Amino acid sequence: FFLSCLALILSGCASARLSRARAEFYRGDPLKAASDLKDPGSVSNRDRLLFFMEKGLILYEAGKYEESIQALLKAAEKIREQEVISVSRQGTSLVTSESIVPYRGEYEERLLVHTYLIMDYLLLGRPEDALVEAKQALEVISDHPACKEDYFSRALIAHCYEAMGETNDAYIEYKKLANDMPDPDAIMGRLYAYALSLGFFDEAKTWGRYLSKKEKKQVIMIESLKEKVMDKWEEMGWRTKLIAAAIIVAVIITIIK
Repeated sequence: FFLSCLALILSGCASARLSRARAEFYRGDPLKAASDLKDPGSVSNRDRLLFFMEKGLILYEAGKYEESIQALLKAAEKIREQEVISVSRQGTSLVTSESIVPYRGEYEERLLVHTYLIMDYLLLGRPEDALVEAKQALEVISDHPACKEDYFSRALIAHCYEAMGETNDAYIEYKKLANDMPDPDAIMGRLYAYALSLGFFDEAKTWGRYLSKKEKKQVIMIESLKEKVMDKWEEMGWRTKLIAAAIIVAVIITIIK
């Protein structure tokens, strides 16, 4: 989905090599597409940022999360480099051809880089690194209010705080998201659970109005189970953690049926 969005945003910008890699991807061969993007020197300086962005997204879709991270970190570095433009360079850009001006990345694409890095880190079991990217994504959203409509990225940011046990910050992000979403029903369970756990009982009543009695009971049971497991999480070995996670999933499926 995100690669499709990026392709639409960047249409008309890519070099022949980038276009070929994109074609390979849409033919269902992401590894071949990634192999077409081995050498950043094969594209012009103007397309270097696009090169790293598309390579990172393609590698993510291919399940090569570590390699995706390396490409996307280079994209983020390019964005930072190109943001530092002197006044004289800006003046020159106004009168020179776009074909020789390096592509700087629009704010939607900058957020996209952080979003994919978050997913890469989470899938590799690195929530601390994911939270670093989440905080940078929040800065992009703060600087560019139009990005507030990227509800997926914002929910992912809230989840990063959850993954690190930063309950209050997760609750704050979910609340802001609920206020902006046209239909926030999907996150009402999270808001209700966090409001209860943080002792915000008046707010819990507000969120609870969006849930049926059965849904509220399910939320409470699931959160209670998670708390019991997390109390012992640090003491568990990795095999025990896998078993505990499988049990939680099985119980949740049973509860919501």
